[in-house]
Amino acid sequence: MIKYGITNDEALCCGCRACELICKHSAIQMKKNMEGFLYPEVKPEACVECGLCNKVCPMENPPSGKEPEAAYALMNCNDDILASSSSGGAFRLLSDYVISKGGYVAGCIFDEDGRAVLTITDNQSGCCKMQGSKYLSSDPGEIYLEIRDRLRNGKLVLFTGSPCQNAALIRFLQQPYENLITLDFLCHGMPSQQAFDSYKAYLEKKYRGHITDYKFRDKTYRGWGYTESFSVNSHKHYRIGFTSTYLFGFISSYLNRYSCYGCRFRGKRFTDFTISDYWGIKKHHNIPESDKGVSAVTINTLKAMNIFNIIKDHANCAETQIEWIAEENPSITRSHIDTIPQIRRVIYQEIARDGWGKVARSYLRCSNYYLKRFLYIIPYGLISKAKTIIRKG
Repeated sequence: MIKYGITNDEALCCGCRACELICKHSAIQMKKNMEGFLYPEVKPEACVECGLCNKVCPMENPPSGKEPEAAYALMNCNDDILASSSSGGAFRLLSDYVISKGGYVAGCIFDEDGRAVLTITDNQSGCCKMQGSKYLSSDPGEIYLEIRDRLRNGKLVLFTGSPCQNAALIRFLQQPYENLITLDFLCHGMPSQQAFDSYKAYLEKKYRGHITDYKFRDKTYRGWGYTESFSVNSHKHYRIGFTSTYLFGFISSYLNRYSCYGCRFRGKRFTDFTISDYWGIKKHHNIPESDKGVSAVTINTLKAMNIFNIIKDHANCAETQIEWIAEENPSITRSHIDTIPQIRRVIYQEIARDGWGKVARSYLRCSNYYLKRFLYIIPYGLISKAKTIIRKG
């Protein structure tokens, strides 16, 4: 039986569903706790002590990683793809390659009910829905079973997900597949769908309408960075930087699953590719129009290197140093244990009791919140011109 089933220690489970999907006796069922995170519920009367759940649990069997083969700064050459990507469009570079080979791509989308779920597709339209950051826990559903079926049928599959989801897939498959490409990203932790839904409900009440076209990172208003956008009654709204109380709570690690604070999947890499934002790119590289977004891509295996050599001609890229990426994204080189903020121990209880609005006013406003909201009203072009004048003066 998995350790969580014995201890009920929420820090021992990442909610990957691997144990539930591998169990042939339906002895494990994933259920949401009071905070909206998935945890396994074990039925002792159905368990035959086969040990499969232990074998596939990534928390009990964290993968051993290694140093990457190489690292690159990358911008997709397709302007439309670049504009709709959170950073440099590295995911679409890989997914388009796989689709062109008749393969499948698995990744996270928002479904019709606004839930973050993992799904699989064999076309570019499906890949478009996977683009863009989604700062909350995604439900894997039965994705590992779907991927395994396609791999066994000889299909090329690209899986993109969080580090723990990649680790879960690798453990679930129980054998290597040459036709599997794994892609993870540098993860900051995962809030629950329930927290995000509470935030959206607060916005819908405030703006008196249903939210559509929500994006965590929208480049159309102020370029590459943290700009949240959403539409209500055909009117588009923006929250710049940490004036979004959700983004502030996320970046401050106030909303994470408990297993995220002691993440076992940081540091050395175990997937084929790892992608992230390349913040600080201008310190080390002169890439034209880098304000449109640049990805940092690490090539972690020889398989990945062979693929990258095929697709890199479709991107503006330059070889870079892991240490330079780590200046803004330290989790690429080291694993560490984060201190759980005291606020985290009560915040979900208060969201459930008082709603997002009251909790946001108490805990989730950045410093100089009102001043920043005022300054962000100023057109971005005027701010850039002012900075230029100040530098020259």
